Amino acid sequence: VQGLRSEAAPRTVHVATLPAIAQLWLSPRLPMLRRNAPEITVSITAMETPPDLKRAPFDLSLFFRPEGEGRALAPDVIFPVCAPAMAERLTRPDDLLDVPCLTDSAWARDWADWTAFALPGRAFAPRGPVFSLYALAVEEAVNGAGVLMGHEVLIRRHLEDGRLIAPFATRVTLNRALALWTARNPRPGTAVARVVEWLENP
Repeated sequence: VQGLRSEAAPRTVHVATLPAIAQLWLSPRLPMLRRNAPEITVSITAMETPPDLKRAPFDLSLFFRPEGEGRALAPDVIFPVCAPAMAERLTRPDDLLDVPCLTDSAWARDWADWTAFALPGRAFAPRGPVFSLYALAVEEAVNGAGVLMGHEVLIRRHLEDGRLIAPFATRVTLNRALALWTARNPRPGTAVARVVEWLENP
C-alpha cells in the first residue's frame, strides 16, 4: 500500500510529528526546502504520539525517541530560558524560587530532570502556569511571563536572535534525541529519500 501511494503521488512526502517540532523546528526549514526542491511537496500532520508507519499513511515520523531508535538528528538538551529582562533577575538557580516557572504538560518532568543537577538535594516544584502546547509556552516565555525549560533543538533560533536567554550554565542531555523514522529505507532519488537527506544535512 505504501508503495502504491508513493507511486501515485511521487513528489509528496507525508510527515507525522509533534506539534512543537512542526512549529518550532520543521516549519522554519520548509522555505529552504522549497527553494532547493520546488517540485517536492511536504505534508505535515501534528500528533502527540508516533504513528505505526506500517499502518498509517505517512512516509516519515519526527519525534523525540530513546537513543538508538531511528535516525538521530539532534540530542535533547534542556536548560531554563527566559526573556532578557527576566534574565537580569536570575544569577543562580535558587533565584527560580522567586519567579514564575512555565511548564509544558507533555514534558512535566523537565524541571525535575534539570534541578536534579542544578539544585542537588533540593526539592523544587515549579510555580507558574502549565501549557498543553509547547510553542505557546515558548511565546509566553518570550513575552516575559516566566522561565521555561527550553529544549535546545526547538528554541535555538530564539536563542540566536536574542528573544530568549539562558541565564544559567547548567545544561542536561536527556536519554533521547530528535529522531527521524521511516518504515523502510526509501529508494535513492525518490522524494522521500531527498527529504530524509535534507533533514539530516540541511
